[in-house]
Amino acid sequence: NENYVNVDENMNPYCTMYGLEELPLSRIEIVAGEKDPQVLKEKLDTGNYIIEGLETDDYKKVYEDRIQYSIGDKLKLRMPGGEEKEVEVIAQIKIEYYTNSVRYSGDNYVFYTSIAGYEKLGGNMDSVMSYGFQCEDSREMEMQQFLQNYTDNIEPQMSFESKVKYVKNFENLKGTFTMVGSVLALIIGIIGILNFVNACITSIITRKKEFAALKAIGMTERQIRRMVCMEGGYYAAGVILFSLVLGTLFSYVVIGNFVIFWFTSYRFIIWPMLMVLPFMVVIGVVVPYITIKVTDKESVVEMLREE
Repeated sequence: NENYVNVDENMNPYCTMYGLEELPLSRIEIVAGEKDPQVLKEKLDTGNYIIEGLETDDYKKVYEDRIQYSIGDKLKLRMPGGEEKEVEVIAQIKIEYYTNSVRYSGDNYVFYTSIAGYEKLGGNMDSVMSYGFQCEDSREMEMQQFLQNYTDNIEPQMSFESKVKYVKNFENLKGTFTMVGSVLALIIGIIGILNFVNACITSIITRKKEFAALKAIGMTERQIRRMVCMEGGYYAAGVILFSLVLGTLFSYVVIGNFVIFWFTSYRFIIWPMLMVLPFMVVIGVVVPYITIKVTDKESVVEMLREE
């Protein structure tokens, strides 16, 4: 099918064969074929049957175009000693890369069987590829410390992985995203506040003649300050409305459909924005008030004379 396949000197495709003990064998996810665990194990023990491993994507969906056999198909295996044996595909399962495999596959053909079947098919029984076990939730940290000490001091050539490790790595990843997102939000927030302050100062300075004219017809300083504060409040209200409407739409339409990693999911959260709203209102009122108070120290005549 125009696919590259690893072959030996006789053009026989290589395959990977795994022998599963009871725990991993009981936790396989069967896609098709024999699903009774007891019947499956008994047939695998004979060495006349095998399970085909099916590749999946990040969402555990099987690549249909990579399925090599159908249930009941027979194939001939050439064992390490050179002898050949005909076996039948009894079931198809999803390849569990993090428990029942070496986590990568350079072969197009991946098969599983039981320990007894593995031995009858010429498998090497002198060493174990990996040892998987479950641990009670209350003993996780105790087991974590034991394995850490064992692999560091007793068997440094061995390594281990655990749920505790994965959770810790995931928390570190979350921390990275939180830090980067917080820094970006802080920078953008500072830029936004400085831009608003600059707009307020520029607007008030350029309207000095307008304020002087208003004072000339009887408007008090208190009324002018109240006016610019209300303008700032309206500005803040516009920003709030704009953020709530367009920000929500952008979050749902764009961010909701853009997930960086397969193990992440989208959840709409609005409370951070709601927390910022009172602060925006305060900024919108306080900045114009301080600006008009600092700049409005000249007399009406001096302000009218300015070009």
